[in-house]
Amino acid sequence: MALIDEQAAAASAAGGTLVPDDAVQVAGMGQAASRLGESASRLGRSILDRATGKGGKMMGAGRDKAAARMREALQESPDETSAPQIVEEPEAAMPRVAEPVEEIPAALRYDDPYARYDTGSVLDDTRIRVTEEDVEASLRAPAQRQEDMDSPVALNEPLADFNENRLPDENAVLARIDQNSRAFKQQIDEAKRGEIELKTTREMADLIGTSQKKVRQVAQSLLAREAGQVAQVKGMGLAETMLAQRELLVTEMRKLDSLAEKVYDPDSQLALGGPNEALQFRAQMELVANLQMQFKGAQTELARALSAFRIPVRSMADANPEQARNMAKMQNRDLTVLLEDYGGLDNINLAARLYQELDTADQRASFARGLSRTKRITDAVYEVWQHALLTNPVTHTKNTVGNVVTTMVLPNAELALAAGIGAVRRKFGADPLNTVQLEDLQAQVFGQMMAINEATRLAGRAFATMQPQGVPGSKIDKIRQTTFGPPPPESFVQSLKSGAFSSSRFPEVEATDNPTLWANTIDTLGNVFTLGRASFRGLEAGDTWFKVVSMRGQIYREALTTGRARGLEGDELTDYISEFISTPPAATMTRAEAVAKYNTLQTELDKVGRSFQTVSRVPMLRYLFPFIKTPYNAFKYSFIDRSVLGRRWGSTGAMMRAGGKQRDEAMARITLGTAFGMTGVLLAAASGGALTGGGPTDRGKKQNLRLEGWTPYRMPIGGGEYINYNIEPLGGILGLYVDAYELLGSKDDWSDMELSEIAGSVVGATLYNVSNKSYLKQFATLGQVMADPDRYSGRVVENLIKSMVPRVVAGIERQVDPAVNEAKGVLESLKAQVPGLSSELKPMVDAFGNDVVPGVKVGENSYNLALGPDWMSPFYISNDKSTPLTKELIRLGGVNLSKIQDEITLPASDGEGNLLPSDPIKLPDEMRYELQKRAGKMGKEALEAFINTDDYKAAAAFSTGKGKAGDALRERLGERLRSVYNAATDAALGEFLQDPVYGEVITKINNLFIERRRKEMSKLQGDDN
Repeated sequence: MALIDEQAAAASAAGGTLVPDDAVQVAGMGQAASRLGESASRLGRSILDRATGKGGKMMGAGRDKAAARMREALQESPDETSAPQIVEEPEAAMPRVAEPVEEIPAALRYDDPYARYDTGSVLDDTRIRVTEEDVEASLRAPAQRQEDMDSPVALNEPLADFNENRLPDENAVLARIDQNSRAFKQQIDEAKRGEIELKTTREMADLIGTSQKKVRQVAQSLLAREAGQVAQVKGMGLAETMLAQRELLVTEMRKLDSLAEKVYDPDSQLALGGPNEALQFRAQMELVANLQMQFKGAQTELARALSAFRIPVRSMADANPEQARNMAKMQNRDLTVLLEDYGGLDNINLAARLYQELDTADQRASFARGLSRTKRITDAVYEVWQHALLTNPVTHTKNTVGNVVTTMVLPNAELALAAGIGAVRRKFGADPLNTVQLEDLQAQVFGQMMAINEATRLAGRAFATMQPQGVPGSKIDKIRQTTFGPPPPESFVQSLKSGAFSSSRFPEVEATDNPTLWANTIDTLGNVFTLGRASFRGLEAGDTWFKVVSMRGQIYREALTTGRARGLEGDELTDYISEFISTPPAATMTRAEAVAKYNTLQTELDKVGRSFQTVSRVPMLRYLFPFIKTPYNAFKYSFIDRSVLGRRWGSTGAMMRAGGKQRDEAMARITLGTAFGMTGVLLAAASGGALTGGGPTDRGKKQNLRLEGWTPYRMPIGGGEYINYNIEPLGGILGLYVDAYELLGSKDDWSDMELSEIAGSVVGATLYNVSNKSYLKQFATLGQVMADPDRYSGRVVENLIKSMVPRVVAGIERQVDPAVNEAKGVLESLKAQVPGLSSELKPMVDAFGNDVVPGVKVGENSYNLALGPDWMSPFYISNDKSTPLTKELIRLGGVNLSKIQDEITLPASDGEGNLLPSDPIKLPDEMRYELQKRAGKMGKEALEAFINTDDYKAAAAFSTGKGKAGDALRERLGERLRSVYNAATDAALGEFLQDPVYGEVITKINNLFIERRRKEMSKLQGDDN
């Protein structure tokens, strides 16, 4: 069974989780990523040191910035290392945490960050002490008030009680403020009221990070509530109302401190709590954040925000002991899934650590509020960019094709082969229950088919909500929600107001004069710029469909396996399977979800993968690495799990070590992957190079290949036409073997090579294949920028700006104008991707003077770009354009033909015939296009004429030999052809300068340059005299 080993089964049986193995570190990639990750970690520690106030005390806005930087360091930390450990706790609807007995009061163990906010220190000479009698007196009101107050009655009792599954709403908050105000009213000396009000206002503004004016406005709005409303405080004063607000916030922050200590111990620097404590801490932080925003005047959705932390209660009525144990495990599985929505256990532990390292109450309050406004704005921009990258329908077709292969084709094919391996083993005496059988395949396929309706329903819900359904996990590295804000959307309408570019991330709008207008404006712009977030919706819907199908196939298969192991047959087996699939055991659900995530390339990252992700979390570098999880998992899926490396590493290696049925499947993976790759090698050899890999590294040879219609990673489909096959993951397997074949084939006589040389070539082919992947090219780009920022940083910024154009818009432009347009600079690059604007640019021209147009020409101005609908097909099509000339260029090992660029330099002289320094003349796009077409055609004609001369044919006949002599002769012939081509393009330039239109313009420009040079020379000579 895929991704199931003895350790995973044991962990699941104990309420545990699956932890992925480390991937192989090919040629030091893991070490390199780790070093980059360490650099990022040092940056994080530096931020941490600044945020905690080392080197000086932070005051005022500095404390808010410290907490904001700390919060940003948290968001830029790696994702969870693995799914959180599952802890058995069957009865609780919300997790229970035993309150520790503190022998020494916290205030005596360390400085109390809330000392300045104690009620008794509002004024040094005015001690306000509210007793239980005061509370009872304040509650001696009509019975209706007690019915309206959905909150605890004790003054200092926290609003939320997780053990009792009590979560407050907005009315509970207001009711608490009401009862606190009534208690404080009896303690305020009227002579000191103004002084108390002033100091409380200042402290409250400092604590929640807003102005004193706003604090007073919010308190006044509470005082203005009409009679009969919940928690109306009419008749109170500003002083007691603001004291009540502050007292409530400090009480909840003290509770947050206590929960943080249960999650992480700063003294031992150890994570103490499990999922239960982590969830309580995260929920309390949500409460504190919402309270602050309410006291700033924002309209919050406290009830809905906190309800997201409520774990559904699983009924255990009439359950037998086995069912009760399973329900308990399922309850803890629900907890695990819920934690994943909030970054995972490790991320919450990190939050608790960073929170405790802040010294003052206002820093901690700022941390709980979430990211700074600047960071939230940059997140909104990043979300728009992410959607721009994923809007092309071709992207979604690739995702669907890849999912079909990884969830339905390969798993079933591998299981069929594993059944064959199991049959052979049974003939040699293996236990039938310990081998894969054909019935396993039948059950898996049947389960997949039975899941179609469920998968379709959940996929629709995933599209509406943009959230994974049925199985947790996502391919999309979404911007994680900060503490304040609504929970993940549960409907289409809610999803329109979620995301980084939404009003939910900017609660400040509620404090404006027209909050509804501002909120609607932000939400509308967010949906317009992200095109309704259709790309995220489509990917989540597609992945959900395939995850559910994969999960159900695994459940059905385990139902049959366990029933058979119990010796059941006939109707008894049928009844057992029916009951099993309706309420699967927790261990089965854990394994099934792991299989579903593995098959859809959503497995949580291992140590090496997290090193890469650490780099992507560094500010601005996320634009270089927007997606890490999917490409990394695709690499492991293809290059490790389905190659000989799988015998030791990856999930296939774990299955090999587990033995039994899992070893059958592991052997099937390796065998099928190797057979598929070797089939590609045989086809490449039989087709004479029609099935291609990444191509040669030599620049000249690759240019010559493109002149005859060559494209990398293509396969023939008949009629001289080809389609590309580089769609993960099968394309990666096939491309690896073909690259190895091409590399070995480039040797003069590789049949006599040593085994070590062949192995080196295979490793080289692997590195070359991997380096051609777009997600790893960015690491090369990062290295270039770090080595020479002046040279490469501008290009990176230009490419980033170009990528802001939604890919769907660029795809439409490609349909309207298939030609590849020549674009220089950012503005022209943007124009080249927009329909209508691209017509202002001229096409790119190849070395033979032909327009560069992908696809196959089927009419005067019509091209077929892909197999199937051009607008959505990822199978790009090309055809053979080889000629005797291109074949000769390639035979010579590649002749790099340098076409005329868009800048030309003409000789300049003064009136006495002395040469002057020449300035390059930048040709307008139309002139560049005309000159390159003329020069290319003349160069091609000259080369064709030359290779057909008797002298060249005689020399070519002697250049077919092997060895150094043959290489030297081919190199000389290549240089001769290059010389002929350059002479022809120079002649074309001379003719161009004689053109009555173009030549006159260029001559005038050159004369202006000459005149300027003459003046400069005259001035220099005058200065010398």
